[in-house]
Amino acid sequence: GRFSAAVTVPVGLDPRGLAAGDLNGSGGQELLVNNFDSDSVTVADFDGAPVPTTSTVPVGRMPAAVAAADFDQD
Repeated sequence: GRFSAAVTVPVGLDPRGLAAGDLNGSGGQELLVNNFDSDSVTVADFDGAPVPTTSTVPVGRMPAAVAAADFDQD
């Protein structure tokens, strides 16, 4: 097999953690990045595309970690 070209995903300041999970039920994995100095989490949704759609969500002060889990087992 081969690797595809690298993709740069814009995130906030001082990213410290990474998690992956199917957050929207699409069957694909979305990436979560906690941005320590931006007080936010960035969600990268590839949705089958080579370049992701990103959104940044404000969270509490200085998020130190991020995790993904299926809490309702859907």
